[in-house]
Amino acid sequence: MRLTSLDFSDLARPVPPVLSQILFGVLCSVLAIALRMLTDIWLPGAGPFALTIPLVLVATLFGRWTAGIVCQTIVSLHAWFYVLPIQGSFDFADPTDGPRVFVNLVAGYFVVALAEIFRRAMRHALADREALLLELEHRVKNSFMSIASVLRLQMRNAKDPATQAALQSAIGRWRAMRAPIAYSIAAMIAPARSTCAIIWRSFAARSRRPPGPARSPSNATPPTRACTGTAPSSSA
Repeated sequence: MRLTSLDFSDLARPVPPVLSQILFGVLCSVLAIALRMLTDIWLPGAGPFALTIPLVLVATLFGRWTAGIVCQTIVSLHAWFYVLPIQGSFDFADPTDGPRVFVNLVAGYFVVALAEIFRRAMRHALADREALLLELEHRVKNSFMSIASVLRLQMRNAKDPATQAALQSAIGRWRAMRAPIAYSIAAMIAPARSTCAIIWRSFAARSRRPPGPARSPSNATPPTRACTGTAPSSSA
């Protein structure tokens, strides 16, 4: 499965989509909190909301906007309660921390909105790409059928058994390529070259027919006297 098409709601079926998105948001929140606790071992209190963004992006891109909002809310409240002074309280030791917390919360939800827009754009682009690939596969298969029909007509007109066998082999290769196609130019060049070579040999064999028998001098029309330039003899 492509990473860009990964959706936790699809993987969690038959769980209802909303419930699976909330659970994925909670899971990302737990990972973000664990990462915050590991960071506090070496850098206590550094960047209270900085580690929120990566997991919020993961939650939104792979669990939709619901998971992103859940993750953003839980992790921000955890940073506010346990990281910012006064720890263990929603009160602020510095009155200027209130506006900063508000700005960080709004910025986090803005990131969720941008990530959701990007996710939907990618999903639509993938859907368009799949539709184009299906159309291309349909047209290529039709082209293969046309090529196989031309080869069958050529095989009926061929008199040489070796040429007929080669054409039959080429028809089999083109039919095999009508299976689900991995669009590779290199995979199509070899059968095309061999088919062109077979058709060329068939036409060359038909053009090299033995010439007709040469006319012998005995069959030539005898020249008339007018052509010989001699006058008729007169009787005495």
